[in-house]
Amino acid sequence: MAGYRTNQLYISQSQHVPLNKEAVREVMPILFEMLEKNESNAGVGAVLGHFFFAYIHPYMDGNRRIARFLMNLMLASGGYP
Repeated sequence: MAGYRTNQLYISQSQHVPLNKEAVREVMPILFEMLEKNESNAGVGAVLGHFFFAYIHPYMDGNRRIARFLMNLMLASGGYP
């Protein structure tokens, strides 16, 4: 099933409980807006993008892979090798 998760998610061995499914749909557009703004330091933008994506945890599976891809993409587009 494609799209954002439709159930509450819990991360094993973590004290963080990701946002509920309704909140995910509210905050993802805000995350996209934040990512579109050009942070003056690409490293800072990449770290923030990675952190907030992982904090929101919008998918049932693959969140860590996508968060790492997002961070690498932002670093590469910011001139990091």
